[in-house]
Amino acid sequence: MPEPEKEKKPPVRKSLLGGSLVRSGLPLDAGQGRAMRETRKLLNQHKRTDLLERLEARLAAKPGRPVVAVVGEAKRGKSSLVNALLGRREIVPTGADITTAVFVEVHCDDLAATEEERDAAALPPPGGANVVFVDGTVRTVPSGRVRDWVAVGARPDGGQGPDVAGVRMRSGHGRLPGATIVDTPGAGGLDSGHAKLALQACRNAALLVFVTDAGQPLPGPELAFLTEASRSVERVVIAVTKIDKYPSHEQVVGEIRALLQRHAPRFASSPVVPVSAELALQATTSPPALAADLDEYSGVPALVGAIEDGLADASGLAVRNALRTADHALGEIADEIERTIEAVKQTPGAESAADRERKELVELRERQGTWSLYLDRDLRHARGRTVEMLGRESDRLRVVWRERLEKRRLAYSRAAAEQATSELRGDLAAMAGAAALDFRDAVTAVVEELVGPEEAAMMLPTSGAQSVVDAVDAGRTAPSGMRKLFDPSLLFISNSAGTTAFHIAAPAGAAAAAAGAMVLPLTIAIVGGISALALMTLFRQGQSAQRRLADWASEEVVRVRTATTAALDDLVNDVKPEIIVAYRAVLSARIATLDRVIKEAQAADRADARERGITVSGLQLQLTALRDQQKELATLLG
Repeated sequence: MPEPEKEKKPPVRKSLLGGSLVRSGLPLDAGQGRAMRETRKLLNQHKRTDLLERLEARLAAKPGRPVVAVVGEAKRGKSSLVNALLGRREIVPTGADITTAVFVEVHCDDLAATEEERDAAALPPPGGANVVFVDGTVRTVPSGRVRDWVAVGARPDGGQGPDVAGVRMRSGHGRLPGATIVDTPGAGGLDSGHAKLALQACRNAALLVFVTDAGQPLPGPELAFLTEASRSVERVVIAVTKIDKYPSHEQVVGEIRALLQRHAPRFASSPVVPVSAELALQATTSPPALAADLDEYSGVPALVGAIEDGLADASGLAVRNALRTADHALGEIADEIERTIEAVKQTPGAESAADRERKELVELRERQGTWSLYLDRDLRHARGRTVEMLGRESDRLRVVWRERLEKRRLAYSRAAAEQATSELRGDLAAMAGAAALDFRDAVTAVVEELVGPEEAAMMLPTSGAQSVVDAVDAGRTAPSGMRKLFDPSLLFISNSAGTTAFHIAAPAGAAAAAAGAMVLPLTIAIVGGISALALMTLFRQGQSAQRRLADWASEEVVRVRTATTAALDDLVNDVKPEIIVAYRAVLSARIATLDRVIKEAQAADRADARERGITVSGLQLQLTALRDQQKELATLLG
């Protein structure tokens, strides 16, 4: 058994192989492999080691561990279904008294990994679980004590430390080897802040399993949640649970399919799989003959098949990225050759196009001060747009929470108090997360205007398919200012000394320029001055206390808006110098290219017409080979 209550800082998260889903590197088919070999040959012929290294980095990158996010309304059987997928009861705590309040992340892999391999992946030892706190600390606890940390209001330490961000576990069992299964929070309804956070977390998922039960066709809020989820997750499987309790489940499943066809055509072709997690779990302890029948009837094997089909192309995006990198590299060389041909064809003594372009670039570098002022203006506009959006959302939340606390009847219990604080925190986190995403998009537009979409894609991070809890690690360990431009997918709240800190954390993206990916947690002190116990006391004091609660909620919304605005100001100051450095690197690369073009032009200038013609013919052959290879890559990209 692991040492109880062992605290440590986790190492930087590293990507893992995808088990049986992805064995090694990128799975290139024959055509893709041939195209990459030809591209390598051309890059070597032109002695472009810089472009070759970029392509090799893409090809060597192993696709991240596929993440399967399990989401849905509370008490629909999400955690039981996760256990059925893992093939073992109670890996994830379940029960009538359990409502999951944090993310529970289970890695399905070989438990025989060495201690060094476990540390590299920030995984717990066998028999243990890592409780990850929002301040980045990790406490290793026996897996049997996970229940004490995941439920709403559960804190075996009395709530003295920071809040729990999530729990990371391992399982040598499971029907999806090599995947990470994430059980998302179930506190609150699908219109709550927790649901919004689950949607943001789904940005990192390769596939979404939406869980409803067979008691009724999809209610309106669940259908709306599905529609919202479709904006960030391409692949969705719908699991209709508890079919063992509802004899008419086949009719309900048919009605769900019809509802999707009429009201959510985006999901009309998504698999709708009736399942019984209970029967699948009973099968794990039944005699073999009975176990086979129970397992088949449970529908879980069919669900696994649907998930595997959805994950079959999980590495496809990585392959397409490599193909696009190859195309971009060949295009860069081809463009350079076209400019060289133009320069060689120039009348001797005349100013070449390359000379003129170089003069323009030199002038541009001399005007760096003016350019920086324009960058200041554009970043201020980006910040202003985000602040306006933040203001509109905060005004909406103030109205929503005033109505919610003044009108609805809340049970006078600690559970109701925990639920209210949990929902408010979720709404506040979702509001700030939306602001973070809006600012990220605005800064991306600024960079694209400076250098173009292709260069911007190299300078800015791409969202990785990292696991949910790892977002905390990736954000906390990011070293440079450039990494402060985040792609937030997870937001957490932590209590400390009466004040709550709000952490926006992000998974690390792919780095292609010297600056690298840009991620860092944005920490904002927001909710303070009231506890769940104090809320419960106010609930019991009647209508006047509920009005005070409404005032308090409104004040907290304003406080979060103010703190987020201040954090955006800090972020602008941090990101600006890194954009300048990256842009200067782009200019330097362009000038180096022109140096090569001008060198060829000067040599041609000294040659006679016949020699220039021979040079142009040779360059035309090289250009044709490059463009032909680009056509093949375009065909593969579709």
